[in-house]
Amino acid sequence: MTKEQMIGFKEAVSDKLRYLVESVDETISERETVFNSLRRNDRPLSKKNMEFLKEYCELPFWVEVQGSNYILQQDENKK
Repeated sequence: MTKEQMIGFKEAVSDKLRYLVESVDETISERETVFNSLRRNDRPLSKKNMEFLKEYCELPFWVEVQGSNYILQQDENKK
């Protein structure tokens, strides 16, 4: 995906992702940062935020950034 496509994707699912983040234990320091980042519609879904979602929300996906292209992949080990 291009950066613009990733922004559109994130915008389309941000409500659902924020709902998942809200269920994460409040003692996890990154929780609020990721939640606020998901509210911003001017930025793509970052690799770091996707790693948080994968670890704490058990989403079986990861993001790879190659230049201005974003690759969203399903984790083969968690199908």
